[in-house]
Amino acid sequence: MRGSAKLFNLKRKPWIIPDEVDVATVVNVIDTCPSGALQYRHK
Repeated sequence: MRGSAKLFNLKRKPWIIPDEVDVATVVNVIDTCPSGALQYRHK
Protein backbone atom coordinates (compact mmCIF):
# COMPACT_ATOMS: atom_id res chain seq x y z
CA MET A 1 0.00 0.00 0.00
CA ARG A 2 1.28 3.40 -0.90
CA GLY A 3 0.06 6.79 0.16
CA SER A 4 -0.03 7.07 3.92
CA ALA A 5 1.48 4.81 6.57
CA LYS A 6 -1.05 6.12 9.10
CA LEU A 7 -4.00 5.40 6.81
CA PHE A 8 -3.08 1.79 6.00
CA ASN A 9 -1.84 -0.82 8.47
CA LEU A 10 -1.84 -4.25 6.80
CA LYS A 11 -0.99 -5.96 10.11
CA ARG A 12 -4.37 -5.18 11.71
CA LYS A 13 -8.05 -5.50 10.86
CA PRO A 14 -9.64 -3.34 9.70
CA TRP A 15 -6.50 -2.34 7.80
CA ILE A 16 -7.81 1.05 6.68
CA ILE A 17 -7.82 3.58 9.54
CA PRO A 18 -9.31 6.82 8.16
CA ASP A 19 -9.57 8.45 11.60
CA GLU A 20 -5.77 8.61 11.85
CA VAL A 21 -5.42 11.22 9.07
CA ASP A 22 -7.27 14.27 7.80
CA VAL A 23 -10.02 14.03 5.16
CA ALA A 24 -7.86 15.62 2.45
CA THR A 25 -5.25 12.86 2.85
CA VAL A 26 -7.88 10.12 2.56
CA VAL A 27 -9.37 11.73 -0.56
CA ASN A 28 -5.95 12.22 -2.14
CA VAL A 29 -4.87 8.61 -1.55
CA ILE A 30 -8.15 7.24 -2.93
CA ASP A 31 -8.09 9.55 -5.95
CA THR A 32 -4.59 8.37 -6.84
CA CYS A 33 -5.37 4.65 -6.45
CA PRO A 34 -4.14 3.14 -9.74
CA SER A 35 -6.64 0.27 -9.76
CA GLY A 36 -9.68 2.40 -8.90
CA ALA A 37 -10.61 -0.17 -6.25
CA LEU A 38 -11.02 2.42 -3.48
CA GLN A 39 -13.98 4.78 -3.24
CA TYR A 40 -15.30 7.35 -0.80
CA ARG A 41 -18.56 9.16 -0.14
CA HIS A 42 -18.74 12.56 1.55
CA LYS A 43 -21.46 12.72 4.20
